[in-house]
Amino acid sequence: MTRVMLFARSCCIQGVRMASTLVGRSGREYLRDKILKHNPKNPDLSVYLARCGNQNFVLKHVSPSIFEQSLELKQEFPETRRLRVHDDDNEAERILIYNHFSDNLLSLVKNNPNMSIAPRKRILWELGQALREFHAKNWIHIDVKPDNVMVDYRYDQDGQLRPERVVLGDLDCSLKLKGGKLLHLPDGIKIGNVMWRSPEAQTGQGIGKPSDVFSYGLVSACTPSPVWKPCTRISSS
Repeated sequence: MTRVMLFARSCCIQGVRMASTLVGRSGREYLRDKILKHNPKNPDLSVYLARCGNQNFVLKHVSPSIFEQSLELKQEFPETRRLRVHDDDNEAERILIYNHFSDNLLSLVKNNPNMSIAPRKRILWELGQALREFHAKNWIHIDVKPDNVMVDYRYDQDGQLRPERVVLGDLDCSLKLKGGKLLHLPDGIKIGNVMWRSPEAQTGQGIGKPSDVFSYGLVSACTPSPVWKPCTRISSS
């Protein structure tokens, strides 16, 4: 009886180990850690932190259509440093494996209210360059917002925050336009966050590159301690 219990326990532990690891297309083995974003409706779609060697990664289970589009994006932007395309994947489980970043812009400015103007300008400049790179190949993001801007940073010897890498992430909703055609969504469907949508995205009609630029402008203007100081009012006298 004791042997049976020990054997069952051994099998159970082995099953847990197998479930906690994932092998990517590259052959690297990733060890699942904590949940970064829980999906209450479908726990299998929760986003996980994982480790491979001494590096952190993010594991994200996606739908077949998003998985295929992600492969297309990786082929189209193989050397990008400003777009968060996946670093590795597991086709059988449809899991995308991303590099882990220190923070996103939304929580970064919230947790660093005294961040100086220089790193803010650097982050927004890098975001603008990311959109420029994306738009150059006729892709539109459709969901530009602070929590989709990932930032790696460090603190210098004076305690000042220094961005090291900035990327535009969450490319799941992105779309490649055909020629000069704009995106028209049926039945009033809307994509993206209501706070950062362009006027045309609010109606779901005529969405294009300018829509991303509008959202970028909102991110730049509405981020706490905005980059541009308010205009000085000129006295009528």
